[in-house]
Amino acid sequence: MTKGQVNLAQTPTTQTWTHLAPHITDIPKTSPHPGRAHAVQGTDARPLQVLYLTHTEAAPQAANAVTAAEAS
Repeated sequence: MTKGQVNLAQTPTTQTWTHLAPHITDIPKTSPHPGRAHAVQGTDARPLQVLYLTHTEAAPQAANAVTAAEAS
């Protein structure tokens, strides 16, 4: 995630948008499809596709994750 970026997923409400990104006046519509989200940076809100995993699917991924410190 980029510094100053907010990611909104799982059908954020108008109240969530107002609280986390009050400078966005034209709030994008939410999507009923799992894995859809919005990234807000500056005055721009863009849709994005994210991985939609269950806890069972995500656990092995997290267990095998390499941290930035380990990668360097």
